[in-house]
Amino acid sequence: MLRSPVIPIKLSLVTFMHLKVPTIHDQPIVSKFPDVFPDELPGIPPVREVDINIELIPGAEPISKASYRMDPVELKELKDQLQELLERGFIRP
Repeated sequence: MLRSPVIPIKLSLVTFMHLKVPTIHDQPIVSKFPDVFPDELPGIPPVREVDINIELIPGAEPISKASYRMDPVELKELKDQLQELLERGFIRP
């Protein structure tokens, strides 16, 4: 009598878990103000007859001058806030 060959078989159990991908609407603040966060955006801006183009000068530095004078109390508060942001690493010089 002929013996049939033994063929090893590996079985695996695969379970698919459908994880919900969080959306912006899962945030409580978004649910609180639904009129500010629409379900769909109205679309991309329409094509205009004239495209605005700002020509940059290579190597030019931005102007670092206040556009108006500040009250000394306001200026001190601004400097304090900027210093705190620098120390926390949120901004850099």
